[in-house]
Amino acid sequence: ADILCTTPEKWDGTSRQWHARGYVRDTRLIIIDEIHLLGQDRGPILEVIVSRMRYVATQTGQSCRIVGLSTALANARDVADWIGVPKMGLYNFRPAVRPVPIECHIHGFHGQHYCPRMATMNKPAYAAIAVHSREKPTLIFVSSRRQTRLTALDLISLAAADEGAPNFLHMTENQLQRVLEVVGDSALRHTLQFG
Repeated sequence: ADILCTTPEKWDGTSRQWHARGYVRDTRLIIIDEIHLLGQDRGPILEVIVSRMRYVATQTGQSCRIVGLSTALANARDVADWIGVPKMGLYNFRPAVRPVPIECHIHGFHGQHYCPRMATMNKPAYAAIAVHSREKPTLIFVSSRRQTRLTALDLISLAAADEGAPNFLHMTENQLQRVLEVVGDSALRHTLQFG
């Protein structure tokens, strides 16, 4: 099987010429990661490529399966209907089906604009870590490298201002130095010093 890994933007540009490109017409499976971003800046591009590939399938008479992967999605049934997923094909995996138990705490934040919304989320995220996960690993998802750096730096600042801060660093100074010696990125090296 031929597998093509691409960004939505590249596939949009490539699939526009679907008449002239056999590999576009022959595509039988599209997997879209982070389909919950339909409402964000990339949303229109995702909409175009899904609609175009469904159109190509009707024109060629060959089916194309579309799989959308997402974090929590309030309108999962609507998105599934739109990409042509029958009711039996919609899967929502609850935390209880994991082989290792997980605690999940979800906080919603209002705001249409990404950067201000992300900035307002850092303090509550830090507070949630302090309450729910003082000594346990914590995972915070953000959508870019830049936002990863900004969030990490904000968490470091919040911890520095908090006298009872959770301990993010779970290794000795010697272990940390060995890790830092092999890290090339200066921003990552800086943040790793705090855990």
